[in-house]
Amino acid sequence: MNQAQRKDLDFLCCPDCRGSLEAHRQYFQCRSCRGKFEVIDGIVDLYPKKNLFTPQNTDLKNVYESCGESSTLPDSFQYKRRKRLTLEFVEGNTILEIGASEGWMTKELTQKADTVVCCDIALNYLKRVKEKGIQASFFRIDVHSLPFQSGYFDCVVMTEVLEHLYSPYRALEEIHRVLSPRGIFVLSVPNTMTPFNILQNVFLKNFSKKDLHFNFYDVYALTNLLWFTGFSVQKMKPAFIFLPVLKPLFYSDVLQKVLSLFFKNFGDKLIVKAVKSDRSFWDPMDRTSFL
Repeated sequence: MNQAQRKDLDFLCCPDCRGSLEAHRQYFQCRSCRGKFEVIDGIVDLYPKKNLFTPQNTDLKNVYESCGESSTLPDSFQYKRRKRLTLEFVEGNTILEIGASEGWMTKELTQKADTVVCCDIALNYLKRVKEKGIQASFFRIDVHSLPFQSGYFDCVVMTEVLEHLYSPYRALEEIHRVLSPRGIFVLSVPNTMTPFNILQNVFLKNFSKKDLHFNFYDVYALTNLLWFTGFSVQKMKPAFIFLPVLKPLFYSDVLQKVLSLFFKNFGDKLIVKAVKSDRSFWDPMDRTSFL
């Protein structure tokens, strides 16, 4: 990262105290708490020094760093469809991508906006995206303590991240903070209400977790979570619907559109476009509908 690029980073702030940052040759330093944050291969490591929102005995940063050592992006009909539907919801000129992984949609985002900020918890992932020559700014972050000034972004894109977070309310509070008024939040999560998951719960078979999912969502739970954290859901679509019959029959966009009309709450992924509102969780006028 050269000096000219550093001058364009006034939207950054300290992830620990939100103080302003000053640029040095190999690091950024907070003017308030004097915390230092390294620049590694052109990637600014703004992971907070204070890990307040995850258990003290959990080192999530290094867990996901090891996940980022190998390629994980699939090349399937479901994957391509989810990507296309997600991009249809994205709008705005300044975009924050949280959980970029290997840059599964970063290039497409740069074609939709002038400013794209690409973030992940794993440096390995970010290095892989940067090596592709994508024109974006790269930051290692923790979504529970975003190192960005309030109200800066027109759109935040976060796919397949919410289910991994220890403190989803805190993370959504931070996303709400960095969005501009009426800003767009695009996210996707795995859906617990798929036919397979329903059958698994009925028969209580293979009820063991082998992934890093800490939270579980269906349409109702996700809509309520977003409402309580200050977002209004505009649109929600299933990425892919699979019923317990011959699987190859479902690899068709036409069939998926038809199935979405009747089984929209049962897709394997839920893709959401939400808008930042001024509503507060404790607003009694809004809260009455939930009593």
